[in-house]
Amino acid sequence: APIGRACGIIVGAPASVGVLMADTALKSANVEVVAYSSPAHGTSFSNEAILVISGDSGAVRQAVTSAREIGKTVLATLGSEPKNDRPSYI
Repeated sequence: APIGRACGIIVGAPASVGVLMADTALKSANVEVVAYSSPAHGTSFSNEAILVISGDSGAVRQAVTSAREIGKTVLATLGSEPKNDRPSYI
């Protein structure tokens, strides 16, 4: 990320959920894409999508929070609701 800008990393698996999370993040806040990896480009041995974003801290926080919420919602439809057993730094 450029100097003086916040940086956020969004990782979603399976990749279809990660792509949805990345799409939501970019549409929910004014952030810029620093890097994007998917099974077709950059993560061929894993089933995940990775998005690195930058922007002002409030926008990055909003994008990451929006992506997390949509990811949790979609994953909950596949079975039990995902639980985070680690502290959140958002």
